[in-house]
Amino acid sequence: MKDEQPLVSIIVPVYNVEKYLRTCLDSLVSQTLENVEIICVNDASPDNSLAILREYEKRDKRIIVIDLKKNLRQGGARNRGIKIARAKYIAFVDSDDWVANNMYELLYNKIISASADLVHCDYYRYSNEILKVGRQFEKNTWLKHREMANKDFIMVSEFPVTALYNRNLFVTNDLYFPEHTFYEDTAITSLLYLLANKVEHIDEPLYYYRIHSSSTTHRKGNDNYFQCANTVLIFLENAKRLGFYEKYEQEMEFVYIRYAYWSVIWGALTLFSSIRKDKIKQAKTEIKKEFPHYRKNIYYKKRVFTKKRIILYCIDINTELGVLLTKCFYWIRSIMKGFKKVL
Repeated sequence: MKDEQPLVSIIVPVYNVEKYLRTCLDSLVSQTLENVEIICVNDASPDNSLAILREYEKRDKRIIVIDLKKNLRQGGARNRGIKIARAKYIAFVDSDDWVANNMYELLYNKIISASADLVHCDYYRYSNEILKVGRQFEKNTWLKHREMANKDFIMVSEFPVTALYNRNLFVTNDLYFPEHTFYEDTAITSLLYLLANKVEHIDEPLYYYRIHSSSTTHRKGNDNYFQCANTVLIFLENAKRLGFYEKYEQEMEFVYIRYAYWSVIWGALTLFSSIRKDKIKQAKTEIKKEFPHYRKNIYYKKRVFTKKRIILYCIDINTELGVLLTKCFYWIRSIMKGFKKVL
């Protein structure tokens, strides 16, 4: 099989996931599209993951194991896979997740029949043994004119794992994931959708996204969370280089507001044992430097009055007011939980 040109290269970065890795690999080796290569990049994992990879590599010739001696984080591991991939089309799977056994057959057939550069599908969220369908984009996104759909791709796209890509989107545009950082997806994923000559969608959940407390994006009390602000700046640099920034300036600006401003502040308010006022102050300083007129952004001005947005708007006006409101909310919530236990 290694001598045969694969139809799809599936890239799996692996780090500290021995508990879930077999489930992931079993779903890949049982794909109904058999002519694939499975590139597993061991990112200097300290657990037993490499031994599991070697076991599967001996069992299935389609599996290629790259053993990195230094940890490059998920972006660096994916980049190593992209560079050695032999197939015209590539996909990514996180090693604590798994996929439907017909996922790549469906995606491959669609990308070929539609002459597309990118095909996307829906996914399942798996948490506490409960499956819920997740959609990266609203259903009407796929009915919109391409220019309007592009705005959705910019504003929403984060997951690179729910799609099949023409490898040239990366190579021709010199577009790779940032390395040695978390939240690498933000830097390039939506740009791949913009670069694709045609984007298609399969209205079916085929990817199983596992949510657990030890995952990077759900771990509390860790300053790595704030790296999302850095990857947004990389995203804006890439957008300018590729000629998308001026055309979609309002959307690009709102991506910064959403990730480098609102997400940072919300994390500072909720993810630590004490509120991180230093990070809130830094986020407010940085947005005034990058986008001094951000409050005039058309998406910022669309007031959505949820609990989260109300707190963020209060923080925007006055930090202490927003902090006080946050404390009041959690105090009230803890009282309500106490009442429920008594009842």
